[in-house]
Amino acid sequence: MNCRRVYRWAVLRLILVALIVACLAIVLYTAEFCLWLADPQRKLPPHNRYVDGIRYNWGQPIHNNRFGFRCRQIGPKQNGTFRIMVLGDSITWGAGIAVEQRYTNIMERWLNACPGLNQVEVCNFAVSGGPMTGHAPILERYIDVVRPDLIIVGFCYNDADIKGSAWSPEKERFDKKYGPCLQKLCRSLSSLHLPHIGARTEQCIRRVAQCCGVYPDMITAIDRTYDPNSEQWQAFVGAVGRIKRVSDAHGLPAPVFASLNHGIHLRKPTDYAAPDPRVATFLRWHHQAQAVAEDHGYTVVDFHREIAEQLKGRCLVVNPLDNHPSPELNRLYAETLYPVVLHIVTQRTNAPSGSRDR
Repeated sequence: MNCRRVYRWAVLRLILVALIVACLAIVLYTAEFCLWLADPQRKLPPHNRYVDGIRYNWGQPIHNNRFGFRCRQIGPKQNGTFRIMVLGDSITWGAGIAVEQRYTNIMERWLNACPGLNQVEVCNFAVSGGPMTGHAPILERYIDVVRPDLIIVGFCYNDADIKGSAWSPEKERFDKKYGPCLQKLCRSLSSLHLPHIGARTEQCIRRVAQCCGVYPDMITAIDRTYDPNSEQWQAFVGAVGRIKRVSDAHGLPAPVFASLNHGIHLRKPTDYAAPDPRVATFLRWHHQAQAVAEDHGYTVVDFHREIAEQLKGRCLVVNPLDNHPSPELNRLYAETLYPVVLHIVTQRTNAPSGSRDR
């Protein structure tokens, strides 16, 4: 009799456990399905993956030249050609947009449509994710190949974050201690066809860590790099000076420092006319970098006033997941840079200035 009772209780417990597991599975897979439905990336074009052997960035095919840059093939410079070499990070590289939509390409078209000018070539040597300390070695390596007549440096606020990814010693310790466990958790959930649950779990854990002060958030971490006494800021200043010295050594005019203000908010307009505290912080970073460039003798071009006047209330980002500049904002960059560059080109070539055909 006792054996029968034990057997019945064991069966009931197994059934109860099976029901709990089934309910948990239903909840998890229902949540995964809802997250999949709500994921905006599901409706966006392929991003950072290969399709038929071609890499795509938000639906844009990426083709590099023989030097590995997203630019036309660069051969010997023809007599009379004015070449502009552009350095920069992912903004200048053109994240999420077609090559012809980049401000560098737009400006090239307008300069070549200007009556009286010889051929102008704008060579884009930007590297996605490249900090300012990475621009100077690229210039030194390729300047004798390109033989530019002018250098433009496209600046973004995180170019001073030399180590990248909003680095901080606290975050490095956290990643070293807990990163492998989080990666293992995400892989395990992905193997169970729960990738969205895994990603959200890691996000929540990291957010809790930031709220508890385990490591700083992105703005706090990058703000540390703008401390004049920080190692990263000193490296940034050194790289700015290094580019200027290379330019001077080749007898070029003052480099142009393009301070590329862009969209800070993903799901609402970034108001440069009445900046909120977050936007004001980013502007402070840009102004600090601009001051360094001015001290080194660059020609500095700022865009936030033009954005405030011409794009107020407009979306400045590529899509709801990526705050890189939209095609419209790239056009504004080109419009603002064009007269500055045209003046330099006409001075160097003694060609009469003209108006562009838009």
